[in-house]
Amino acid sequence: MRKHPITGQMRMHTGVDVGGTFPVTAPADGTVVHVAPEWNNLSDREKRRRTGGNTVVINHGDIHTAYFHGRNQSRLRVGQKIKAGDHIFTSGTTGASTGNHLHFEVRRGRDQSTHTDPVPYLPGGTPVPPEPTKLVEDGILGKNTWKAFQTVLKDKGFYTGRIDGIAGRQTIRALQRALNANAL
Repeated sequence: MRKHPITGQMRMHTGVDVGGTFPVTAPADGTVVHVAPEWNNLSDREKRRRTGGNTVVINHGDIHTAYFHGRNQSRLRVGQKIKAGDHIFTSGTTGASTGNHLHFEVRRGRDQSTHTDPVPYLPGGTPVPPEPTKLVEDGILGKNTWKAFQTVLKDKGFYTGRIDGIAGRQTIRALQRALNANAL
């Protein structure tokens, strides 16, 4: 969960945002199953409905990958076979966006409700939870320290699970994401 940067509402963020303007390429062979229409040609009403801007979804067999906020509409076409490394589009700021970036999602199917954690599909694979930082209370790593971490992470929009002062997997992953995003 996170606070949406435009609406201010708490919403599940189903992907990973990578800031900047850069060429986006296919990570694996697949078939294009969705290409959003040219953003600039949409009515204001349609733009409000299509918050991902210029979008492409690719079926890789066991998963689908989705790419949002392309600067221009992709030249790919639905049904087109692609190879790993093929150009999808250049990242941009179409749709509900506060700046140039790529929103990347991984789904178990084409439907948006089947999203899964995209981090294992990024270069470097599954992150290994870091060893807990040696923050101590009276010489030990205490619950109050982790409650403070969990509260800060939650306030910054990172999901840590229940705030219980336990450095579980969700807390460690939220802390790692926050540090990678320089969000603390």
